[in-house]
Amino acid sequence: MLWDLFQNNEEIKDIEQFLKSYYQFYNYKEIDSTEFARFTKYYFDLEDDSVFKGWLKLDKTKNEE
Repeated sequence: MLWDLFQNNEEIKDIEQFLKSYYQFYNYKEIDSTEFARFTKYYFDLEDDSVFKGWLKLDKTKNEE
């Protein structure tokens, strides 16, 4: 889950910074799960979608098919 990304850090400060960045970037925009995952992967420098398995359904991109 998303919480796992914060457990090895300063948790509250990291959560606040992530949410602040997310809000500033997507303020007044509607996004889908795929875009949320893209932003989260970029923010945390993640290599794959494994952190989202079991709680977020993502559409496969052409590269993943």
